[in-house]
Amino acid sequence: MSELKLRLRLEGESERAIDVASDEFTIGRLPECDLCLPFSEVSRYHMQLRRTEQGNWQIEDLGSTNGTLLNQVMLKWPQRLHHNDLIQVGNICLLAQVETEIKTQPALTPAEGSQTILRSAEEMRQRWIAASTNSEAEQQNQERRSPSQVSSRDLEGIELGRVDRGNF
Repeated sequence: MSELKLRLRLEGESERAIDVASDEFTIGRLPECDLCLPFSEVSRYHMQLRRTEQGNWQIEDLGSTNGTLLNQVMLKWPQRLHHNDLIQVGNICLLAQVETEIKTQPALTPAEGSQTILRSAEEMRQRWIAASTNSEAEQQNQERRSPSQVSSRDLEGIELGRVDRGNF
């Protein structure tokens, strides 16, 4: 979220600071505007400053007669305001001072009884290789079982023929 302050400069007068306190801030010639600028070049509802959902500030000309300049370019659609942007309405200058809050998140602390495990990529690779090798070795051992370890289920579907002892 960012805060917005305006520095107002009028010809022949001292500079004035204005804090923008609401999320929508209307500038115009009418007294009900948030900032009333009672000059002929200012429309009744001239422009609006609005804080977006993302917390940025946006400026929009409200269809004023004389238009609004942002950094010496005529506003045609809403634009994002940046720090030190210059807003001009006739001979009136407003300097935008956008102050962005820096949000810091508290450091994460491990819960009681929890452990943080840090391993290098090489250590993880070696463990995966070892696990894979152990798995293959177990599979080979199962394939080399001795005859006493053969179960009747292993023999299902095998036809037993007659053995001629004379050939042995």
